[in-house]
Amino acid sequence: MDGLFEVNYSGADTDKLGTAEVQVKNSASNRAFEFGDEVIIQRDGETVWTGYLEKKPPTGSRNLKLNLTARDKREELQFVEVHRPWYNRDSGEVVEEMVNTQVQPRSPVVVHTGDDLDGWSSDVPVFELADLPSVEFNEYGSDLLFLYWGEGESGTFSVTYDDVPFSAVDDAEILWFETRYAFNNEGGFFSAEVELTDDSGTSMVWDLPVPDGVEFTKQRLPLEEATTDGAELSGSLELEYRISLSGSLPEARAGVIDYARTRPFGTRSGDTGLSTVDVQDSGREITRRFDASVFEAIAQLAVEDGATSFVDEDDHLHYEPDGDTDAPESISYSSTRVVDIEPNRDATDITNKVVVQGAGRSTGPD
Repeated sequence: MDGLFEVNYSGADTDKLGTAEVQVKNSASNRAFEFGDEVIIQRDGETVWTGYLEKKPPTGSRNLKLNLTARDKREELQFVEVHRPWYNRDSGEVVEEMVNTQVQPRSPVVVHTGDDLDGWSSDVPVFELADLPSVEFNEYGSDLLFLYWGEGESGTFSVTYDDVPFSAVDDAEILWFETRYAFNNEGGFFSAEVELTDDSGTSMVWDLPVPDGVEFTKQRLPLEEATTDGAELSGSLELEYRISLSGSLPEARAGVIDYARTRPFGTRSGDTGLSTVDVQDSGREITRRFDASVFEAIAQLAVEDGATSFVDEDDHLHYEPDGDTDAPESISYSSTRVVDIEPNRDATDITNKVVVQGAGRSTGPD
């Protein structure tokens, strides 16, 4: 820049973009700057701020000085949207994937249709096909899985399927799991949950609400509502319904399971132009869905992780959790001139102990 008068800039905070205000001479070379030009601020030969030119005076300005405004390089992340969940992933890894990938939703994949018993096992007293040709209760396939308990039955029972298609749950990258079922739940005896494992054995467990009465329920369960708590399956590509009875059944009861399916998604390379080689893991695993700009999502995670995020002059995105990076400056008692100090004079946690000695006795504390 030609004829620099003044520079003021704010750091790239976790939840808002940094800005720089630069005042320069009104010269032909300074007027030639274009919107989007890179702005680098250096101090003692070291880069302290980078960004892009966002605002300048209109052409023809006759002022002696020009005021230029720049935003830090994370601004481009405001124009990239993220709409997907992550399941039990390090938050630093989530940041990296937000920047490097975009979601490609796929068509739903049927896990099972309840048409036959191949691949199924169960400890329910009666487990078979419903075989109700005169009544079409099913939405998928041509039959239903039939479950039956006699009077006095109690406990927890499982219905397990060990032939889940790989395409239905690859690396737990699904938007939701959906299933349909009905139980004779007069009196509220039934509760249920469902567990699904992906190709690497990662478990996803959801509660299945069972309404009172007898009615079909279709549940679409988002990935971000899944948990590993209560997982019981040890294999991969498995599905298990677990049904619990509270107390003993006063009479025989039955239930049916119609189908299950998932909505998987794929990813493709993003085009932010930023490198993520300096994005660090936080050591904190999260299960979360984001529907926001990449900038907003990273800012939210940075607050939770106590992390700093910024883009340097080499277009490298930094994500540095608190305590992982040494400060570039140090304070030395012998050589650093201290100009101000703010001591903490809060005496709330200070306890005074007074001992009084007299007549051969001591008392305290007071």
